[in-house]
Amino acid sequence: MDKALLTGGPSSSGKQNNLTSGLNLLDLVRPLVKQGCFTGELCSTMGAVLQLFSFPVVLVKTDGRVCFGNSAASRLFGCDSDTRWQKLNLADLESSEPIADFLNDLHEKGEIPAAHYSLQLDSNTLVTCRLSGLRCTEQIDSSALLLIFEPEELPLMNSLRIDLFEANPAAIWVVERHHFQFLSTNKVALDLLGQHAEYLRHTSLLDLLNKQDVDSFLTRLECVINDKSQQGALGLWRVSCRVEGRAEPRWLELLVNPIHYGGRHALAMIAFDETSRVLAEQETLSWFRDISHQRTELEEILDNMVDAVITINEKGLVEHCNPSTTKLFGYSAKELLGQNINTLMPADVAAQHDGYLMNYLKTGNAQIIGVGRDVTAKHKEGWEFPIRLSVSELPPAENGLRRFLGTCHDLTLLKEQEKQLLLNQKLGAVGSLANGVAHDFNNILGIISGYAELSQMELTDEPAGKYQEKILSACERAAVLTRKLLDFSSSKPGQEDILDIGQVIEHMDEMLVEAVTRSVNIHYQLQDNLWLVLLDKGGFENVLLNLAINARQAMQEGGNILVITRNLMIGALEGQSLGIVAGEYVQVSVVDNGCGMDEETKLRVFEPFFTTKGRDGTGLGLAQVYSFVHRSGGGIGLESTPGQGSRFELYFPRYHADEQDIAAQAPAVSNDIRPQFRQHASILLVDDEKELLSVTRAVLEAAGYRVLQANNVDDAMRLLGTHKIDVVLTDVVMPGRGGIYLSEQIDKYYPHIKVQLITGFASERSNQLEQENPYYRHRLIKPVSASNLLKRMAELLVEARA
Repeated sequence: MDKALLTGGPSSSGKQNNLTSGLNLLDLVRPLVKQGCFTGELCSTMGAVLQLFSFPVVLVKTDGRVCFGNSAASRLFGCDSDTRWQKLNLADLESSEPIADFLNDLHEKGEIPAAHYSLQLDSNTLVTCRLSGLRCTEQIDSSALLLIFEPEELPLMNSLRIDLFEANPAAIWVVERHHFQFLSTNKVALDLLGQHAEYLRHTSLLDLLNKQDVDSFLTRLECVINDKSQQGALGLWRVSCRVEGRAEPRWLELLVNPIHYGGRHALAMIAFDETSRVLAEQETLSWFRDISHQRTELEEILDNMVDAVITINEKGLVEHCNPSTTKLFGYSAKELLGQNINTLMPADVAAQHDGYLMNYLKTGNAQIIGVGRDVTAKHKEGWEFPIRLSVSELPPAENGLRRFLGTCHDLTLLKEQEKQLLLNQKLGAVGSLANGVAHDFNNILGIISGYAELSQMELTDEPAGKYQEKILSACERAAVLTRKLLDFSSSKPGQEDILDIGQVIEHMDEMLVEAVTRSVNIHYQLQDNLWLVLLDKGGFENVLLNLAINARQAMQEGGNILVITRNLMIGALEGQSLGIVAGEYVQVSVVDNGCGMDEETKLRVFEPFFTTKGRDGTGLGLAQVYSFVHRSGGGIGLESTPGQGSRFELYFPRYHADEQDIAAQAPAVSNDIRPQFRQHASILLVDDEKELLSVTRAVLEAAGYRVLQANNVDDAMRLLGTHKIDVVLTDVVMPGRGGIYLSEQIDKYYPHIKVQLITGFASERSNQLEQENPYYRHRLIKPVSASNLLKRMAELLVEARA
């Protein structure tokens, strides 16, 4: 058996079989069926043969029950175990044409060529594919059918791939390992290539390269894949893209990583558009070729370039540098001319650079000539910083010495942005973890607090009633801690108000003084007529309190804290370093004269769970500060030197409020709705947490309500059909169908019944159906106190009578 025929790789005859470019897949499978490789009974040999196919193949009974599916089929249908395959019946799938009819025709005819079908795999996944099939034996009484699926696009199976692939700001694509056919591309890649996904599915990456570059590309690819030290860097390649309908080559820097995709060997590639940089370098080089004729114009261009441009001779001595060089390295042109280029490098980088240059002069092996690379440079003051160095050779000088041109692009800002991105990813990971446990944890808190409140009702005048108050207080603190952790998973601020930050700080004075103890003095420099901002007031107070406590912990023997506010205009360059857009901001600075931080600590100070206080610190305070500031559309800066204290600077965008905004924020007149305990009011509780059902039922029954309960949506629908019910209180997340589905069914069949959703997820990370549900916007967040629950039930009953 030719394995290449099954996988689409090179065949033994040397021909290439491309499964995605029109080859009839039945032609691949039919010889195996005739040889009796497939029967109605699954065996290890049959399973091994099916796994060789790179396209989805499924063995079914005539009634649609699945016997086996290969790995490509597992990915298509989301069946990652034999148990899940056994539960799947293809005849039950919703499709554009009944699958059952296809199976009956296939059983009668023995073979059906490919036809288009749209399969509804689940409520959110619709896949269009070409479906063909063979009866496994020539006897018509055979009960085994072999189905072949050719999906136009495999469905996305999990939110992690959505986050890291589809929503990634970088261009990413996946190509088949042998023929380099495009298997998947994210939107950024489609925009970069200027092509439609349907076109790319029938295109090889090699077709987009210059023909003269293909052999070099394949050689470089093999080298990178086999040498891990290359870290997947393929280098720069000209790729044919389409811009505004016309073909236009772009210079793309590619990173590659071998993966398995849909049961086949594939390559995941990340592409960075370096066209502007390459064209700029090429333009610079072209000017240097004509330097003898255009010296004056060339010098003007060089003098106005943002990047540093330096020329050296073969001895490494600097012959020329532009003004950007003096700005970047801190030396004057007079100080640099005639000096060795190693002056601008750390010792280890200088030694490596000398080795590269000497090797090139002796052998012509261009390890760094004509290739851009990231290196570390050294400022006149001694501190190091990252640059992008590109070196090219110039025509020899009149004295015969060979000359070289180097351009240096400062990467400091880019590296800072990369650090911010990494920190945001870490904060997101903590948030995902917190959000994952919040539901169950809040359920447990609800049970504890509920029984404590019930006990407190019975022990109001007893000494034991005080113990219940302590329990309730502890539950509230635990709920607050859960909400703090969930802040990390939130990309939006909480309840925002139009604030004068100066007034907020003045009202916090007593709280701040108490938090930092008497050994630390707090001073204020608050600018008058401070611009208004739109912030979550409680969140800002928590941020300022965290910064004050952090400052106090840095001053073990006492000291001073200075809080400064001012209006500030931020320019484009400064805004880039802070991760904010240029504009008007209110700056809040917290300065202390404590022990300060070293460089390593400053790099990690905003990471969740990083602390320098050992067991006495949680590592969440400054991480919460960073998370809040960025959720509010602002930026944060840090200056600190060991022994000289620290300075945190927060930037919040100015909010231009009008009279309507200010009026809308005025305190609303509250209509006190007292709980109305009516014996004839019936409430249906729906939750899969039985203990929480019990305590909630006890609270409502103690208030005089008649209560029914259900553990799932199906039981709830049966009770709705047999009992008179006024209000339904349902959990959002339950096994099977959840509260969102139940609320929609009640709206459809019982519109007179009021619905209240309750959830243990405080984060806004809900799906689109939940966000669009009108009840979800007024959901209660667990744990809910008895008084708040009863008040809400009374409100709903009042609405029902209106």
